[in-house]
Amino acid sequence: MATKYVVSNLDATACELRWPALEAAAVDAFRDARFMPGFDVDSPLRHTREAFAEPLRAAYRHVVVETDEKILGAAFRVPVTTVGGATEADPGWFFLARDISRTERVQIADEIVGQSHRLMRDAGFRRIATNMGTRDGAAYLRRRHGYQPVPGEENRWTCDL
Repeated sequence: MATKYVVSNLDATACELRWPALEAAAVDAFRDARFMPGFDVDSPLRHTREAFAEPLRAAYRHVVVETDEKILGAAFRVPVTTVGGATEADPGWFFLARDISRTERVQIADEIVGQSHRLMRDAGFRRIATNMGTRDGAAYLRRRHGYQPVPGEENRWTCDL
């Protein structure tokens, strides 16, 4: 039977209030992750906490998928404000709980990434340019959402929204 879950878009205040549980879920999710060079579990957590401070608070949203009992996954630091007419942005980062089935992992990841892409498109962004934190994340985004490696650049990826 499919897990029933809720998708929420949190602002900085709501995310910060829930941060201990969100951080614990992310740390657990990344326990066995194969990180790309220059990344570790603290990198995305630090990156997210920076967005709780001014002037960044209003510039980002955070997408959380959860049941009544647990956090299944989330995307943090999804940009929702353009600066100077920029049409390209980094979409932030996401994680999935380790103990959900493969089918549900794909479904929930598609929900998280789809919602993140919608938020970015609604803000006026047309293209993603990003580095990948984990090899599994890179493989998933390439296969399911059309992210492409930038030729001649190590771990740089793009995707049209």
